[in-house]
Amino acid sequence: MNLMLKRWIFAALALLLLIAVTACKAQDAEPAPATGELAAYTDEAMSALLRGERKAAALQYRRLGETVDARETTDAETIEAVLAALRALRIGEPVEERATDSDDLFLFTLDDGTTCSVAFEAHRLNTGDARYIVENGGALWKLAASILEPEA
Repeated sequence: MNLMLKRWIFAALALLLLIAVTACKAQDAEPAPATGELAAYTDEAMSALLRGERKAAALQYRRLGETVDARETTDAETIEAVLAALRALRIGEPVEERATDSDDLFLFTLDDGTTCSVAFEAHRLNTGDARYIVENGGALWKLAASILEPEA
């Protein structure tokens, strides 16, 4: 084999290796959601609930701080208000900081008995793998506080 042919074969193999490595890295990277809407960051059941395709029969709100506060409601107006506030959220950039003793969990029981949830850490969306800045959350946190208020 002449030297020029060997160089072309070597160059072609190097190019193929580069393409293969680039493709593997692209598959490993977690794709960023295409929207700032919460539904893009949740599982299928929660996304369907946020899109109005499923119906929630109950909501349990848990605030996990130095103490645990939890309250469950089956009031349809309250559940819909919380869902509306969740829909209004805009999810921003991921953040590295972690917080302890500052978690919020909204656990929905759907009309078929299945559950889905959305979690926050220091008012940042917590997907388990990452935390994201949350904008437009004032209404949600006011509702959450009112859910925990003792009934009169």
